[in-house]
Amino acid sequence: MVLSSIENGSKVNIEIKESAVIEERKTTVILIYDEQHQVSIPITQGAAPAALVKEIKFPTELLGQPLGAGQTFDLNSVMQILPENAGNKVLNYNITGDEGVISITDGILKTLSAGSATITAAATDASEITADITITVNNSLPFKRDLWTIDTSIRYENADKTNYVPDNTTGLPEHLLDEATTTYLSLAKPGKTVNGCNTPEGHELYFVVDTKAEQTFNYFIWSHRSSNSMTYLRIWGISIYGSHDGENFDVIQESVPIDYSTIENKIAIPESTYRYIKAKLVDWSDLNGITSGSSLQVAEFNLGKE
Repeated sequence: MVLSSIENGSKVNIEIKESAVIEERKTTVILIYDEQHQVSIPITQGAAPAALVKEIKFPTELLGQPLGAGQTFDLNSVMQILPENAGNKVLNYNITGDEGVISITDGILKTLSAGSATITAAATDASEITADITITVNNSLPFKRDLWTIDTSIRYENADKTNYVPDNTTGLPEHLLDEATTTYLSLAKPGKTVNGCNTPEGHELYFVVDTKAEQTFNYFIWSHRSSNSMTYLRIWGISIYGSHDGENFDVIQESVPIDYSTIENKIAIPESTYRYIKAKLVDWSDLNGITSGSSLQVAEFNLGKE
């Protein structure tokens, strides 16, 4: 913030208040006596000088929770290095503890097998700042999804142009990743309308999960909504695809049946390594002669490696 004042009618005082903005900024102070008598004073606040690292923070999503084996995290994109104007944000990583539990190469963390290990992240400037985190790996767990994002194949022509069918406080894509089977992603069946949301006849419904790093997996978990047992709300089959860039998808397995009578389904698929996962909905009640209901709902989606 720039503040200006005139002292004794002849001296202009300009004060630049402290700010969290570290980039160079420019502004203009205009002194006006009347329309014929005014002057503009350009002011440039230089960029903040590079600083030494004062603090390193691991993402909260990795703190205090066990991780499944086989998962990958790109620490380069989620580590917090303070202050913002630190001149050198490159970190070195060192692992201590059980061997073979995790690996880190160029900031890419991989969970390998059961056990515990500690990661020390160290600044590479002269600050000597470090931070530690202990990672526990459990082979029986699926992947941790806190950093993942999700999108769907459709934008509805409702007031908010949502990519889902609002259903009170749920229906959102991210509810596929929230560890709850009472919340869910809701979509209108092709050719039907729900809560003002119409899916055109023939539209291929799918969702895409961005796992933020290349993951190696050989099963997925599909959970139906637990608060409603009507099978016409459930998806009966999907085709699953993988992509490295989010644009070009390879077939992992097509027409995978899903048991609509069981809440949680753990389904083996060919071992694959991809960052983006697309699940296309290919089977549901209407395709089997049961035309009740207008929405399709799924509560949870996850991946894992055994």
